[in-house]
Amino acid sequence: MHESVKNFYDLFAQEEIITHKAVNNLIYNLIPELSYREHYKNLLIKVTEELKLKGYSEETQKSYLGHIRRFLLYSNKDSNLLSKEDIRKYLMYLLDEKEKSHSYANQVISAIRFLFINILRKEIEIFVVRKGNYPKVPSGIPLNC
Repeated sequence: MHESVKNFYDLFAQEEIITHKAVNNLIYNLIPELSYREHYKNLLIKVTEELKLKGYSEETQKSYLGHIRRFLLYSNKDSNLLSKEDIRKYLMYLLDEKEKSHSYANQVISAIRFLFINILRKEIEIFVVRKGNYPKVPSGIPLNC
């Protein structure tokens, strides 16, 4: 039954599922990771509000919400326990397993940084070698000096 319930919730992960509180408690006791989904939903509402208040475009809002939602579902833990290591693992997953571009990863970094700084109120520095951000050697200077 445990796997069936989890599969049902996964199938409707982007939909609002309304169940009786006692059913929710039973499900959350059986499958603790599902309890985070309600927490994530409230967190995403806060993100939406903050993006609007700060004047981000609708496209940016949509993009950030998608990136943040996917990051939260991937990490599958309480947002207050998220760390740089969780971000690093997620970025490696995107680059290696999902074969996403560095440009895509940069968008993800911006969205996650917004979440940490503006919603979770955590200062975080995400150090990732970004493709194309290497210092350029001026032309005409010999490299073997």
